[in-house]
Amino acid sequence: MWMEGSDASRARVAFRNMIGTGYFRTLRATVIEGREFTEQDETPSSLKVAVVNEAFARDFALGPRALGQHVRLEATPFEPSTAYEIVGLVKNMKYRDLREDFRPVVFLPLSQAALRRPGGQLVIRSGASTNVLVSSLRSAFEGMSPEMRYSFRVFDAVVQESLLRERLMAALSGPFGALALVLTALGLYGVISYTVAQRTHEIGIRIALGAERNSVIALILREAATVLVLGLCAGTLLTLAAGRAASALLFGLEPHDLLSLTIAGLSLALVAAGASYLPARRAASVDPVVALRQD
Repeated sequence: MWMEGSDASRARVAFRNMIGTGYFRTLRATVIEGREFTEQDETPSSLKVAVVNEAFARDFALGPRALGQHVRLEATPFEPSTAYEIVGLVKNMKYRDLREDFRPVVFLPLSQAALRRPGGQLVIRSGASTNVLVSSLRSAFEGMSPEMRYSFRVFDAVVQESLLRERLMAALSGPFGALALVLTALGLYGVISYTVAQRTHEIGIRIALGAERNSVIALILREAATVLVLGLCAGTLLTLAAGRAASALLFGLEPHDLLSLTIAGLSLALVAAGASYLPARRAASVDPVVALRQD
């Protein structure tokens, strides 16, 4: 397609979607400017009109005044080259896949299609349950023609199926993440306990010289916090480096999502605090006399 009045060599590819009246209302698509199709547009003799999305307006450089401009469709074996007046601008919607970038789409009245197909797709929005709606539609279709062939797909199910890979990764990463958190707690607990055991003599001297138990606990926790900060810094750098490789497995989440990194860091900090507090409390309860007798 190309803008009327410009050179055809500047043509660009755009998706063409032939729709009927009520399509945008059914999908609850937002009409930014102009209007959607009406019954007056649904006759073969009606003025050739089109509705475009934001990506179309951007790629075809329509500017702030998209309405009233004309876009020309190249000739096909079924129809001549035709110009359409733009009467509406709608917000971007995904066309084939949730992971795709927004693509330029031009919507044309279905009744003006040059090629008639034996089948089509109906988008139905209803407050009734799926079973009741399907049963009612089957009765209506059978009343029209017993030979009619049709199938039903629930839109929410289509969306969920398209996110099957992401849902599988989320289901797998959840237990593995929990396991990693448990191993982190056990590892940090073991390291801090070993450090406290090695410093029992020193801790006994501190307590014998008048150090308060709270100060001993704070000493151990500060050392654990140092290990935690170094680990978080290294882990964050590795996460940022691996984020690009994992970006293809994410939907609706950026690989460098600040909220996710913050939640992960706070979770590790809480686990580290819990794993370090028990050895620190045990160190603060050391009997100075027993501690000083140890080598």
